[in-house]
Amino acid sequence: MTSEQRGTPWTAKVRSLSSGRLLTRIAASDSGTLARLPAERPYASALGGVVFGTALLSALEMYLLIHTVHGGFTPFALVLVPAWFAFILSFDRLLMIRLSGSQWSSKFRMVAPRVVLAVLFGVILAEPLLLTIFHTAIEERIHTDRATQLSNAESAYQRCNALTPDNRRSGQNDPQCHDYLVSVTADPAAPTDQLRQTKQNLKSLQDTLKADQATYLEMTQRTWRECNGVKGGDVTGIPGVGPECRNFRDQQQAFYNTNQLAQKGEQISKLQEQLPILEQAVRETVERYTQEVAAQTTVELDKLREAQQEIGLLERMAAFDALRAGNVYLTSATWLLRLFLTAIECAPVLVKISSGKNAYDQVLDATLESQRNIALVRIKRAELDTTYGDRLAIEEREQDLKDELHKLRRRDRSRDLQSELDLERAILERAKQLRAPAKQSEGQRN
Repeated sequence: MTSEQRGTPWTAKVRSLSSGRLLTRIAASDSGTLARLPAERPYASALGGVVFGTALLSALEMYLLIHTVHGGFTPFALVLVPAWFAFILSFDRLLMIRLSGSQWSSKFRMVAPRVVLAVLFGVILAEPLLLTIFHTAIEERIHTDRATQLSNAESAYQRCNALTPDNRRSGQNDPQCHDYLVSVTADPAAPTDQLRQTKQNLKSLQDTLKADQATYLEMTQRTWRECNGVKGGDVTGIPGVGPECRNFRDQQQAFYNTNQLAQKGEQISKLQEQLPILEQAVRETVERYTQEVAAQTTVELDKLREAQQEIGLLERMAAFDALRAGNVYLTSATWLLRLFLTAIECAPVLVKISSGKNAYDQVLDATLESQRNIALVRIKRAELDTTYGDRLAIEEREQDLKDELHKLRRRDRSRDLQSELDLERAILERAKQLRAPAKQSEGQRN
């Protein structure tokens, strides 16, 4: 075998895998029919290009979807994107096969699933493409929304954790502040309450002592007038330490002891000494509380900033919806792109249907009808051959059964004859045995 002869098969394979032939295979065109109609080969190649381009675009849309969902490249795309390309390519090739021939109009139900799939992916897969096209505006909107969110959160933390005049949290009983109350160890309310109670006790003691001192002063003046003989009022006007003078002195002393004027003075002094200490404690607690609230607010805001580092799909979609709200141009562009992608997804079916019934379809119908008739004839012939062979086998089996039955009958007949002979022979033997004694007795009589 020469080298030229050895290279022929490889050359034929390369030639069979040329771009035109490969595209006709992608379009699922019948090579035998195209061999009879060379003029239809460019149409078949173009249809294959449409099928291949549709599958390639669908794979690209799937990659954009995966890239958008994961926020970047993922090895998962290396498996799913080629698998999706193969699925769409195989599905469209199946439609091209089923729509070939002059009776494609009766196979509309084959087209419906592809149209539904195209509409769904035109709507679903258009979103990642739109997010990619308008990513600059979307990211600017997201950064603005995030800055607003941080500002609102910071204001909410400050508002909900601010202290009221009695040093209590302003948002403690506010349902809207439930998520903005930070955890702190310093509680200014306790020392504030203690300070307020101390001030109330001090004022109460001062008021009581003031009233008691006024009463005691009146009693002291009355005693002095009585003991010094001042006339007028409720005194006797007799000077000297008489009974009334001693009585007033006793009442004055009893009032002083009973109302504990000295002890109340001491208590007031102690409370006055405690006030600066409590006020300092309140100031220190408020200061520590303010520092802790500021630190915890910073921590919470840092957590929020950390969560805002990656821009997720839902956040992008929400920002894009906000941009589209009230923007007629952007909304129109969105739906036009979705319709465009849907039309691209349906391109193989649309091209096949819009082409109508051509010579390729007519010849293919004739070829399929011829192959169908030949297959039916072959099946009928095989059925007849099978039936005839089964009938011969049945007849041969019946003849074998008849011969076997005849043999069995002959065997039974021979067995019956033998039995009759054996029976006669036994009867004769028995007769001889019975005659023998009779002959012996007759001989003895003679």
